[in-house]
Amino acid sequence: IIQLKDEADQAIKQFQGNLSGKLSVGASTIPGAYLLPPLIDSFKSSYSSIELMLKISGTTAVVEEILKGTLELGLIGTLWKDQRVEMFSDELVLTVYPDHPWAQRSSVYPGELLETPFILREPGSGTRIEMTQGLKKSGVEVAHFQVVAEVGSNEAVRQGVRSRIGVAILSSLSVAEDVERGSLVTIPIEGVSMPRSFYLVQRRNRQLSPLATAFYNHLKERC
Repeated sequence: IIQLKDEADQAIKQFQGNLSGKLSVGASTIPGAYLLPPLIDSFKSSYSSIELMLKISGTTAVVEEILKGTLELGLIGTLWKDQRVEMFSDELVLTVYPDHPWAQRSSVYPGELLETPFILREPGSGTRIEMTQGLKKSGVEVAHFQVVAEVGSNEAVRQGVRSRIGVAILSSLSVAEDVERGSLVTIPIEGVSMPRSFYLVQRRNRQLSPLATAFYNHLKERC
């Protein structure tokens, strides 16, 4: 009932040309940290009276909250049964510290990934799901890695690689600044490509609120 009241208030204000209210959006770590913030900022410049709450979590948790109705929209990095619109592209890349033995190489073979300490994201994260599927096609099982750590954020993985705990496979977006500064190095894996798409999801058969519809249209226009 409260949700219906909020949506009715939004519809009236939209009709009056003054859209306002609260919107809860979820995102997995990569789109939440690197893609959505500037888009939210540009959206709020057009609708200064809105309150937009961004919750960053794992892909599975974001989808669960959308299905429960606590979030209206979510941007995730793994194709899900509730996917609606493919919006962004990225790539997973092998990332090492500058003095790692591989840092000066032009590429590494997939099988060599089993020979060095590895830092992984936690099970259920979009990055790990996509990495596991991508490497499996080349005959490499993540289960056979020399795993030294499993952590819950890409930032923690980055810091682990920079601290020389191990190497990792990360989003190219998340390490772009480190690569530019020379604090991390990315290396192609021979014969392996791990492109990623990001998907905007919503609960099936649920009409978006006026505010969520406006944000959805904003994303379509900008992306």
